[in-house]
Amino acid sequence: MAMSVMPNFIQSGIGQYYKKIPIKENSNILKQKLNEEFKLLPKLVATQQYYRGIENISDAEYKLFESYRKGEIISPDKGYSYMTTSLEEANLYNKGHNGILFEMEFPEGSQISELQTIMPPKTPGFMFGEIKNEVVVPAGSLYEVTKSPRVDKDGILHIYLKFLNKWE
Repeated sequence: MAMSVMPNFIQSGIGQYYKKIPIKENSNILKQKLNEEFKLLPKLVATQQYYRGIENISDAEYKLFESYRKGEIISPDKGYSYMTTSLEEANLYNKGHNGILFEMEFPEGSQISELQTIMPPKTPGFMFGEIKNEVVVPAGSLYEVTKSPRVDKDGILHIYLKFLNKWE
């Protein structure tokens, strides 16, 4: 399930690692190059927990997510996924039809792109100036399912994953 769009350029990395790469190449070659840049990013010094909420996915995709079992290795998104340190923020994005909450562990040594965003005025669900902590992971990242999925009392499907620091 690719939730990414391909603009005229891609921003790769953050801070001193930031690059703006024009899209002139085959998208598969570009994806390969961008994914290689994740290996240049600093490694996490401690295990971190991140969350991602999604909604309005197809019934077929929802059933696929629901069928995962502990120990399976999966790649839930073929694009570059964003996630947050805030459970409250992730829950803003999973209230629609077929809502899903991914609860993901990123072990020490993982190489992901960490971002901080200061929220502009009138951003729904946020206070002006609030700092939002997010990460981006390589396209096609692989995860291990750590617990079988469950549906909570609000109908949200919870998927429990551990990042393997590998991608397709």
